[in-house]
Amino acid sequence: MKRFLIRTIAFTCLFVGVLFILNLILPYNPDGYMREYFVKTARLDSTDRNKVVILGGSNVAFGYDSKLLTDSLNRPVINAGLHAGLGLKFIVDDASRYLKRGDILVLSPEYEHFFAATAYGGHPLADIFYLSDGRVASLLDMKQWSTVLENTPFYLKEKVRYTATAWALKRANHTQLSRMSAFNEYGDMVAHWPDSLSHYTAPAETSSTPQELNADYLLHFVQQVKEVKKRGVDVVLYPPSVAVSYLHSHAADIQSVDSAFTTLDIPFVCRPGECSFPDSLLYNTHYHLGHRGAQMHTLHLLHLLRDKGLADSGN
Repeated sequence: MKRFLIRTIAFTCLFVGVLFILNLILPYNPDGYMREYFVKTARLDSTDRNKVVILGGSNVAFGYDSKLLTDSLNRPVINAGLHAGLGLKFIVDDASRYLKRGDILVLSPEYEHFFAATAYGGHPLADIFYLSDGRVASLLDMKQWSTVLENTPFYLKEKVRYTATAWALKRANHTQLSRMSAFNEYGDMVAHWPDSLSHYTAPAETSSTPQELNADYLLHFVQQVKEVKKRGVDVVLYPPSVAVSYLHSHAADIQSVDSAFTTLDIPFVCRPGECSFPDSLLYNTHYHLGHRGAQMHTLHLLHLLRDKGLADSGN
């Protein structure tokens, strides 16, 4: 038995060591989608003038024409949305470090973040942890550490797949959206804008009974919002853009989140239905708008900011 335990421990150490070495030596796609995180955070950190930061998952990345918003507001607008898989807890904690008095935070979380353990992230969080050489470690709690460890094999698998693909093709694939170069200077995903076709398929109907909300994270989210407000940042909680079909098929869950925010005194600035769009304006998922939809969404946000007296130019 003792011999078996020694061999098991030795094998485990060897396996972990091999994974660690692979992590060090294998390249990560230099144009990989998650590398856009560092472009966005660099702009957040370097923009001194009062700014508008739009924050969320890929619904935000695909949801706006930030140049249109920048020109209309006469202040810098940064689309800081990237991927829901970072987890809303990390998304808010991370971006909060760059917010200053006089900034406007348009916070547009995806509804799924308030159910199950989605708020604590998935494999994208592991990507950012390793790509940042662990510099984001201080932002993580035990649930997020568990996420990183659980998704480490996925991160390594992606590096192996990229290495094999790069060697086989000897060139980058510039036709897909999952790349850093698909974003513009404002942080908007724009590579799909010339494509006027919708590649979205409406979801099936779901139960009329809502899922159980993640009460622990919901209360934590309230605290995150309040902490940002205390620093003199105007926070606008804005519903994510969704397909009309998704709004209807997931009405119970959406209403559950909307009601919870109202009860906790952090209501959405408008009803979720105001941010729903015909399926034809969605690109490839229920959260990803095409160019025309992004422009309509941007104009709607601009109207709301003006109504709240937040559309004056920054200093």
